[in-house]
Amino acid sequence: MAKGPNRGQRLTAAGLRTTFRYRRGLTGIVGGHPDVLRHTFGTALAEAGVDLAVMQAVLGHAHVDTTTRHIHLAPAHVKAGFDAARDRLLSR
Repeated sequence: MAKGPNRGQRLTAAGLRTTFRYRRGLTGIVGGHPDVLRHTFGTALAEAGVDLAVMQAVLGHAHVDTTTRHIHLAPAHVKAGFDAARDRLLSR
């Protein structure tokens, strides 16, 4: 939506919110907001096996607790991770 005098400039937080509001209006989506992208990105990183400290740095969080709030793993993914860890422990 980069139009007007700010075209080509860095996207500000206010500009991102404006873009989301505009797109939500076009699509009829009620609950979407920019932070949902951070949660989706954090979850994708976790599912890809990225280390929590790396995720913290990439997401720009000062505290790891904030990073863990941005991760929403499906129960099947948690079970698969648990099963893999159990298998590694049992094979020792």
